[in-house]
Amino acid sequence: MLNKIIMFSISNKFFILLCAVVLIVFGLRTAKNMDVDVFPDLTAPTVVVMTDAHGMAGEEVERLVTFPIETAVNGATDVRRVRSASS
Repeated sequence: MLNKIIMFSISNKFFILLCAVVLIVFGLRTAKNMDVDVFPDLTAPTVVVMTDAHGMAGEEVERLVTFPIETAVNGATDVRRVRSASS
């Protein structure tokens, strides 16, 4: 099989050269049309959760609202950091 490919390539040099030139031209054209981002977006995705608990003390909000939300968010994949404030 490989010998046949080699013999075909040797006997059809012009065809092989033409195919190589066509591939190079299409490759260069494709590379030219590709979008290149010099400065990619490096900011990590951020999620903000705001809750409103009228009439509850800060400790109650922390225990009944904030802590369960933090626990659920920490269980998500690829979470780097969780910050919270309760008042």
